[in-house]
Amino acid sequence: MKTKKFSMVLAMIFLISLSFTSCTHDDAPECTDPGETPGVGESPDELLVKKFSNAPVFDGEIDDVWAEARPLLNRATVSGAGNRVITLNGSSNGDTSLEPTDLMDPYTGESYSYSLRGGHDGENLYLLFEWEDDTDSRDRQSWFFNEVTSKWQQENKYAN
Repeated sequence: MKTKKFSMVLAMIFLISLSFTSCTHDDAPECTDPGETPGVGESPDELLVKKFSNAPVFDGEIDDVWAEARPLLNRATVSGAGNRVITLNGSSNGDTSLEPTDLMDPYTGESYSYSLRGGHDGENLYLLFEWEDDTDSRDRQSWFFNEVTSKWQQENKYAN
């Protein structure tokens, strides 16, 4: 179970970093088709970061302000992990031959649709990342930032 969660976190980080390679700060994208109706539209490979008049509220609900941002819509497929270059486990003391090489095998080939929207208020960048979730796992093992330790942690929903 830990392996699946770790793999999903790695996949999300990879997708977000991949999306940033196509990131631009263009508030008013140019339309190349003169017959195209103006509007938010969508893109499979370019994230436009929209300047918001009001910052979104982080309360678990998607604010109306996100309707202003053009989504990057695409699909991600889990690839094989390949050759290990760095160790995941500190107890292996840098010896990658002691590490498992099949961590991603159960997920290799799985494919998920996702949407990424970006916005800013002149000071902060806001990202809304949505993806398919057939198991509706939003309340299981949520992540939160612990201000005391200054680290991200997972909350165990089933803790005693």
